Amino acid sequence: KHDKNKNLTALDLSTNDLRSQCCAQLAGLVSRLARLDVRNSCLGDHVASFQKPLADPECRLTMLQLENAQLGARGLDALMAAVGSNTSIESLYLGENAIDASKAHPTMP
Repeated sequence: KHDKNKNLTALDLSTNDLRSQCCAQLAGLVSRLARLDVRNSCLGDHVASFQKPLADPECRLTMLQLENAQLGARGLDALMAAVGSNTSIESLYLGENAIDASKAHPTMP
């Protein structure tokens, strides 16, 4: 068991060659952080594991950077479903991903 660091508000893991296996651990941090930067990674559609913590009413995340994270339609769908009900997110960066919009089904109002 590990203690949760309640003081950590920002985590920059950009350009660290993160792989999809990291998504489960990162998902545990998503609702506690204010800013998460995982751009230039290989997380892919496994960011779908962020959906539940992003939709949590207690989520404090205001900025999520996912540029060049190899997102696809499944990851985008999960993110959009969560962001649609999230009240804290202010900035979501998804540039430089090969998302095929014809396969995505965003659910944002």
